[in-house]
Amino acid sequence: MKFLDGLLRLDVLFLNKLSFYSSRSSGIRALDSLNKTKKWKARQNKAFCSAQEYVQGVVLSYVARESSKKKPCSFDADTFGLFMSGFQFKDTFDQSSSWSSVLSDLCSSSPMNRLLCGDVGFGKTEIALRAAFVSLMNKRKVVFLAPTTILAQQLFICCKKRLACFGFVIKQVSRLTK
Repeated sequence: MKFLDGLLRLDVLFLNKLSFYSSRSSGIRALDSLNKTKKWKARQNKAFCSAQEYVQGVVLSYVARESSKKKPCSFDADTFGLFMSGFQFKDTFDQSSSWSSVLSDLCSSSPMNRLLCGDVGFGKTEIALRAAFVSLMNKRKVVFLAPTTILAQQLFICCKKRLACFGFVIKQVSRLTK
């Protein structure tokens, strides 16, 4: 590696410690010095302060979110039972537990902050559909986000099949749609 005041030689045993770095700024950057550490310490301190500001912003965001209130969703068990008739499987224990927690969050005056994790095929989409149904029945808008266009298409078909018969408008936005 080349520096302003010389070269740094590295034993091949430590080759795995090197990685490529490219600055976002285009143009040629001045080489750093091996012997002058003040610039490095200043850069390190600047990065540390920047990280602290970011974390402080995230914490303040969570504090503001926790102190805010929302209108709780109302839950109509009869209409929900009609919606549930479209689900052809029996809930697993984890699904039942997750759904009761999600429903509790929806019917609470605090904003929901929940992450639902699980293996493929264990019913996360069904829980999300139930939450979407309760939200839509309370005149709220719902958005499903998907990491791939194939999954977006699958979710669109599933949502349309389960929700459109209740009069909700279901649309898809992806690179496959206009």
